[in-house]
Amino acid sequence: KDNKVRVQSISQPRSGGGTEIDEIVLDPSTTKTEHRTLVVSLLPDLYSGTGTAFSTFTSFDPTGTRVIYPVQREQIGVALRDLTNGKELWVTYGQDGSGYFTGAIWLPDGRAAAVALLTATKDVEIFLLDRGGGIRQLTQLSKVYAGYSVRYPSWSSEGHYLAFWIEDTYPPSPPGLNRHLFVLDVNQGTLTNTCIEAQASNAGGYDMWIPNTHILALSADTNDQRTLLAIDVASSTMQTIAASDPSEKSPVLVGWTEVETPK
Repeated sequence: KDNKVRVQSISQPRSGGGTEIDEIVLDPSTTKTEHRTLVVSLLPDLYSGTGTAFSTFTSFDPTGTRVIYPVQREQIGVALRDLTNGKELWVTYGQDGSGYFTGAIWLPDGRAAAVALLTATKDVEIFLLDRGGGIRQLTQLSKVYAGYSVRYPSWSSEGHYLAFWIEDTYPPSPPGLNRHLFVLDVNQGTLTNTCIEAQASNAGGYDMWIPNTHILALSADTNDQRTLLAIDVASSTMQTIAASDPSEKSPVLVGWTEVETPK
């Protein structure tokens, strides 16, 4: 509501109980930042295993009243909790945290989140988990892919499209080009392979939606160079924003901002 950007990260559980959450608040109008530490006592079973990034994938909804986070009980799992009363609304087990888990990505309006999970057959699929605990499967990736993980899912601003990268965990991809961009039309249930590739080892394969559009800006690797692209997923058109030059550093996608058109 105040147009401030909030970044939250989970730290280790406190010895006296509760979990510390570091929050940085950025005011874009002044570029000033505030830092504070919150303590949430309602996450006693937060999984914080040593040596894995799995413990960092804790995602709060835009209202701050729901959280999806990894849990450690008899098995490792993922849970949805209501922070207003501490009630657990949904949980699944059999999630080993071996690298496929991307963390939940909430819709901009907070009514649901996309999350990649292991299925009973140990395949990775994307599910839609609503804030009440209802869940449905969105993809059937295992029917066309093998040896993969799901990376960097992102919603278009109105929640119509979900973009994500499939990362190969073994060949036969061309050397280095181990990320492939897909776009899911959630309303129609159609999945599009954009045929755009990136090198994970070269920090490629990041994307962000331009606000209030169907346009996805991203960094990709084509013809041995880094390229910044803009894709209109509604019309299936693409344009190049910038490309690397041998004498310069490769462009890296940093961010996008809304500006008013001068009158």
